[in-house]
Amino acid sequence: MNYRGYTIQKADYPDKYNPSRVGFDILRGKETVKKNAVNTDTAKWVIDKLIERGKIPNYEDQD
Repeated sequence: MNYRGYTIQKADYPDKYNPSRVGFDILRGKETVKKNAVNTDTAKWVIDKLIERGKIPNYEDQD
């Protein structure tokens, strides 16, 4: 899934109590911006907050 120029991708994050646990990583190209968001809505929220605070650029219009 793409959101504001970033890719939200499902990834495995197994732990001791839940070996089938998955999370969502936020990627730009091959670079990982953030890892292990609980769901896609949380990943979108993280992207919005990082853009709002100037930590990452908004690529929405460039894709």
